[in-house]
Amino acid sequence: MQIVNIDGKDGLVRDTSTRAIININKIEYENHLVKREQSRIKQDQIDQHSKEINSIKEDITELKQILLSLVDKFQR
Repeated sequence: MQIVNIDGKDGLVRDTSTRAIININKIEYENHLVKREQSRIKQDQIDQHSKEINSIKEDITELKQILLSLVDKFQR
């Protein structure tokens, strides 16, 4: 593999045989992995909160129906 530096882009090189751009800056790469994992964790939390909210909405709807049913029975 023969590589050449990319002008103005520290930490990036180009493999001349495949034309691929390669990040040789290990710290930047590790920081990217950490940010990606943090983003995944945040998205998982958002998904979980959405499920909990939907469950609460369903419970409230069910309680509302029960209350309306009880009110209807006592009005007769």
